[in-house]
Amino acid sequence: MLHADLHLGPSIRFFGQLKSGLENGRTGGPRPPDEDKLDVHQAFLDGVLGFSDDASLTLRGGRQEMAYGSSRLVSFREGPNVRQSFDGLRMILNAGAWRVDGFFTRPVETDPGYFDDGSDRTRAFWEVMP
Repeated sequence: MLHADLHLGPSIRFFGQLKSGLENGRTGGPRPPDEDKLDVHQAFLDGVLGFSDDASLTLRGGRQEMAYGSSRLVSFREGPNVRQSFDGLRMILNAGAWRVDGFFTRPVETDPGYFDDGSDRTRAFWEVMP
């Protein structure tokens, strides 16, 4: 995957990543999560608000990977050929040893063509967790 990570001072960050996943030789052809010729995997903007030396709030909007816990329910999908990403908003609060994440996202559908992946409008996914 080709990526760019641009930091504009300590408070603003843009991250972008392209993906390409091709699958050849599988009996029956590629499954839907196995082939994506070229697409945007991640493209998000972070804004960081620093409250003190050990407390900050990051607000993130755009397409992004997410993985929580053992990654059984929320994952970037390491098994198939093409990784999973999510479109939406995310909040990350760090305060000392504590971290609280909140998000509202939609999974991104993997389509096999060029720049044709979009949000799955039939599913929404949100949570706030310590």
